[in-house]
Amino acid sequence: MHVRTKTIATKGRQYVYTQIVQSHRNARGVPTHRVLANFRDLPELAVENLKAALAGLRTGERVVVADESLKRLANRPVLSNLAYLDVAAALAMWRRWGLSEILAPILPGPAGEMAATDVVAALTVHRCIAPDSKTAGVRWYPRTALPELQGYAPEQFNNSRVHRVLGQLEKAEGALQAHLAGVMCSREGAFVTLFLDITDTWFEGRGPELASEARTKEGLMKRKIGIALMCDQRGFPVRWKTLGGQYFEATEMEQMVREVSGLDWVGDAPVVLDRAMGRAGSVEFLAFSGIRFITAVTVDEFGSYTDRIPFTALHGMKLAGTDGAKEQDVARLRREASRAGMKEAVGGRYVLDIGIMERSSDSRKGHRPPLPGYRIREALELALSIQEGYRQGLPTKQVGKANDIHAGQVRTYRRLLRIAEPLRTRVLSGELDGAKFGELLRLSAVPEPQQAAAFEELKRLAATRPPSRPFPSRRNRHKVPIAPPYRLRGVVAFNPEQFLTQRRKAAEKLREFEAFVDDLNRRLCSPCSRRTRESVLGEVGEQLRRRTLSSVYNVRVNPGQNGAKMCHRVEAEFIPAAWEERRKYDGFVLLVAHESIPATAAEIVETYFAKDKVEKGFKTIKSELDIHPVNHRTDVKVRAHVTLCILALLLERTVEHRLSQTSLSWTAPKVFETLSTCCLNRLQEAWGRPYTITRTTPEQAELLRALNLMELDDDAALRAKLTPR
Repeated sequence: MHVRTKTIATKGRQYVYTQIVQSHRNARGVPTHRVLANFRDLPELAVENLKAALAGLRTGERVVVADESLKRLANRPVLSNLAYLDVAAALAMWRRWGLSEILAPILPGPAGEMAATDVVAALTVHRCIAPDSKTAGVRWYPRTALPELQGYAPEQFNNSRVHRVLGQLEKAEGALQAHLAGVMCSREGAFVTLFLDITDTWFEGRGPELASEARTKEGLMKRKIGIALMCDQRGFPVRWKTLGGQYFEATEMEQMVREVSGLDWVGDAPVVLDRAMGRAGSVEFLAFSGIRFITAVTVDEFGSYTDRIPFTALHGMKLAGTDGAKEQDVARLRREASRAGMKEAVGGRYVLDIGIMERSSDSRKGHRPPLPGYRIREALELALSIQEGYRQGLPTKQVGKANDIHAGQVRTYRRLLRIAEPLRTRVLSGELDGAKFGELLRLSAVPEPQQAAAFEELKRLAATRPPSRPFPSRRNRHKVPIAPPYRLRGVVAFNPEQFLTQRRKAAEKLREFEAFVDDLNRRLCSPCSRRTRESVLGEVGEQLRRRTLSSVYNVRVNPGQNGAKMCHRVEAEFIPAAWEERRKYDGFVLLVAHESIPATAAEIVETYFAKDKVEKGFKTIKSELDIHPVNHRTDVKVRAHVTLCILALLLERTVEHRLSQTSLSWTAPKVFETLSTCCLNRLQEAWGRPYTITRTTPEQAELLRALNLMELDDDAALRAKLTPR
């Protein structure tokens, strides 16, 4: 069969017929044709289709009618392969949290430019996918699908805009934190537990003014800063703070506790704090802070809390201490812990509920009933008392005796009387409670006409500090009230494996020190030795301090003789009683908690050791998000850099939390790495530059289903949403 076209002219008109014709032989055997079908005025495309169909019938091939758009697509060159699926997934997490809506009111920007919120979103996604410096971020942005997904030309994301937005982000950090916790509660439910800890990061070169030379958590001497981070039970970052390099952990944690105490989103959720808050003063602070808390007491203060820790049950136990006998040693320790009345809990630990403990307040952590007035008011009241003494005609010495101060202090405090009387009244009313005594003295030295302006400036500065209460002294000791006692919940936890680890490390320290002493005596006996007794004692003392063994050995340097040469010899006498005292709490942890936490002893222990949520957050920030070494050089940029890392941590934790509710328990870096092979292909065409997605693998499709992001794999829907560059 074949197709033929026949044109017939009739009455001045032409008619085009398309015929399907079959060849055959007639009755006489002569080859001829017969018409099987006859069509008039068929379109040219229909005729071509008929011809293609009959050709396929003759060859036995399947005939597929191709879409013209697909024909054009097949012949189009690929301009670029843009990083797509990993970037789009991270951006989808950003949008699910509504972070742009949170930041929009606090990050204003001129109309017609790339919005500051979108710059922050791009920088955060970059920190998740390809952490590096801000300059690398500017080079990275055009190589991804972010310009198409966000609707901007690639050149709009440039260094100038990044620097400007980082400055705005640093100013908006407080407002961002104030909104973020509330959004988390409304979308994910109330916080069950909060975890607070501090880490550090360091700088190449000088770094910003915030940085100070100090030892990092890794033991390196670097110019560093600190980062305080509060997470919830899912690992979502709730609050953070960038600290100067010379921070003190307990002080900074207390400050963050003050900031969150009483906030609605904290509620009754227990706040778990590191052992840095385990000192008596910090525990007292927590007891009066108004939050529910759980922390661990430092080992040297165990005895001041309770005498019920059953360490005597393990005293004198002879354990093999070898790798091969570890299981037998652990089994023996478990039996002894059970005999001592401890109950097995999650994680192979044994717990003992101490119950409620009552302690008296003996520190100045701000929990005593307030003294009359604050420090700055007390100073001015003392100056007025001195003035009254002079009015009575008393000499300086008598005035000082009456106020329990010496004559030099009388003259110092008397200088405060140069402050104008109306300003004195304002000081006594509490307007300068956050000021320092030296600042008040400088105010008194200002000429009276300029004092009002200086007072306002000092008031503005004082408002940024907490007021200082007067210290108990001989002068005001009769005013100091007795602090009320406070109550704590006590729980003891024992870990047999930790006990073995601590004992093994301690024994290794002893062996190392004794080997050092033997080597030192060998060197001292050398004919070339010129060591003095003082230098030998100094070296031995350094080794003892390094291993914290100073109280365990009595060290003497005695004169000796090596042939005809006099030399020194070190004798290190081991003190068994001191060693036993040091080792008696191996494997034990004493937890103290707010008395009203409604949990069993085992639940309190489990909650405390879940603090690896925040520790894992720090690990992510330091390794996966690559926070250090930091290359910024100003305090503003460093704080903004930390905020970007925290936002990136939120996106990663969101991915992991979503997957934890499915059969896939992947880490965020593994998710982004798996998705990274799916690109957005930008294609050249005379009439435009359309896009197509690389076909997803079964593994990628499974991830998208688990994250509820299947719309990212819809080629047609994506092309409709993209803004071509």
